[in-house]
Amino acid sequence: MIEPDEEQLAILASTARFNAIDGNAGAAKTTTLALKVLDALRHGMAPEDILVLTYSPAAVLAFQQRLRWIGVERETVLRLNISTFDVLCHERLQALLGDCEYLKYPNRQVYETVLRAIRQARIRAERHNLGSAFIIPGEGMLLIPVLLHAFKRLKGTMTVKALGNEFVLTEASAIEAGLDFTETAVLQAYEALRCGLGEEPRSFRDSLAPLFRLPDDPFYDMACVLTADDPVFDHGSHPLRLGARLIVVDEGHDLNRAMFTVLQHLVDVNPVEQVFVVGDRDQVVHSDGGADAGFMNSHFEAGIGKLRRMPLTTCRRFGERLAGPLGAHASKEYAVAAGRHTEIVIARARTTSAVAALIEGEFNQRHLENEGPAGLAVLLRHPGASVELESALDKRGFHVETHGFEPFLKRPEVQFLRTLVAWVTQSVDTLAQSDLLAIQDAFAEFTGCRAHEKTKDVRHKNLAVFKDYFLGDPGEFMRGTQDGPVLSHVDDQARAALHRFIVMFAAGIEPNDLHLRLQDMGFARLFKHAFVYDEQVEEAMAAMTSFARTAVGFETFAGWLKGLAQREWAAKGERRGHQRVIRLFAIPAAKGLEFDHVVMPDVDAGQFDGSAQEERNLFYVGASRARLRLTMTFRDRPSSFLHAFGRESDWDEVVGSGDISA
Repeated sequence: MIEPDEEQLAILASTARFNAIDGNAGAAKTTTLALKVLDALRHGMAPEDILVLTYSPAAVLAFQQRLRWIGVERETVLRLNISTFDVLCHERLQALLGDCEYLKYPNRQVYETVLRAIRQARIRAERHNLGSAFIIPGEGMLLIPVLLHAFKRLKGTMTVKALGNEFVLTEASAIEAGLDFTETAVLQAYEALRCGLGEEPRSFRDSLAPLFRLPDDPFYDMACVLTADDPVFDHGSHPLRLGARLIVVDEGHDLNRAMFTVLQHLVDVNPVEQVFVVGDRDQVVHSDGGADAGFMNSHFEAGIGKLRRMPLTTCRRFGERLAGPLGAHASKEYAVAAGRHTEIVIARARTTSAVAALIEGEFNQRHLENEGPAGLAVLLRHPGASVELESALDKRGFHVETHGFEPFLKRPEVQFLRTLVAWVTQSVDTLAQSDLLAIQDAFAEFTGCRAHEKTKDVRHKNLAVFKDYFLGDPGEFMRGTQDGPVLSHVDDQARAALHRFIVMFAAGIEPNDLHLRLQDMGFARLFKHAFVYDEQVEEAMAAMTSFARTAVGFETFAGWLKGLAQREWAAKGERRGHQRVIRLFAIPAAKGLEFDHVVMPDVDAGQFDGSAQEERNLFYVGASRARLRLTMTFRDRPSSFLHAFGRESDWDEVVGSGDISA
């Protein structure tokens, strides 16, 4: 049981109606809210009168566990309304409007809806002489994750909804509103289809009852219901009338405009005596989804009421050696509870092999000390950097789990290169465990081959059929004598790139040199056709080049491809019982979690650096996940973020063997 400190006692004693708690990472923010709930229960408030809202299902579980830890009975915890904004809004909308399918992840239905939206948006743009403003040249299959992310931002900020039903999208009106014309046009078409309105909606949001919802859709849909010109509820049937007297919001820095709209109405229609919102302004890493720490302060006061603001500065997760530099990094006070100690290791690791060796050494050390491997996590700023690291760890006998991004073998640019190499080396059989449909989608988008009437919507699930009727023979492709296979119908730009690739292999390129030659193939222009946005193209080229570097050290391409096939086969097996598991996280996916030992590789100048607030926040979030040990590496020049931790001359170098030498 925790003994509240002075800051926590001040929070528990507050009688203000609206309270904002700005707490440092590791400062027991969730525990403090749990103590507030316990205090309310002890003063006679019924569990059903308390509403706890947070951002993720993991945070809900953490809150429930923290309540049990401080002594709240299990039956009482179950009676409390502890929920995410997503779940609360989805359930209340179900009761108001009827059934709607909730999808935890985008499925085929969602993908097909986005593709239809792209087609409809393009047709509509051309019909209004705006075709030149629409920048998606292909089907857009590989752009779907990018577009869904853009939709999340536009809906979280409620930017388009706020423009009203009179808003007419043109290239000029998009610029004036600070919108991307193409993204907004596709979003309008997508929302119309999601709401079952067909191809010609009367306005941006004619229907309030969608056919399906993805994560983050429920609170946006609820915000639309609450702000509709013609409400579908009356005073007595308000969907947020819950009888809540106490509302506590954890991870308040993740609030966006849509969630805040829901919170406003919760306060308005319930007999709310107190609201407590807790967060950390330096943990905003979802600003691209509309997250804004202003909803914990100035925006809150403008939209709901005057706040009493209170700090939580005492860290209970890690020790002074980490708290001091993090406090300097975030320019704020950072006290440390007694008995907390954290070891900091900073080292130069010039190669991915050196990073993998360091991780293996840390893993083995944890095993020797009987601490268990689950307390070790590797946090990445750029998930694309995982390509070589996953391969290097695999060579060392680890099973790699990825969180917040796909394993590298599922990346379309990696599938594209792997299949090309298999095709020209007559090793297509090594793709037996691969997702052939995903490979064909990648080829279709990169090469334009599906634009041909003969190949439209042609996809093969059988490896032999895929080999003969999709790829065909590379020699005949060069001579231009094949007409049947799908790949024979690529556009001129792709044909030139594939010709260069085949010639390169005919000349006898070695596996060690593949990564050095890819820039000459013209693949960046093909990726531009599929990914559209420059940053996506650059990331795809970097990931493909990193993938090609994993061939270094192999005598033949056939050996490399067989190794990849074995890895794919192993990945489809059961993880259960595997004793060597390494978890790789994108930093945003680790937010709200903590680990005994955190490794952050590639904290380099120019790569994980700079004055941009979100970049600084990402470093703060990543470093503050560690409890007992934080290991950070850089390749050549350390990031300026590392300067608070000491002098470069004091840092060691990690070599590929796993030993650390001065």
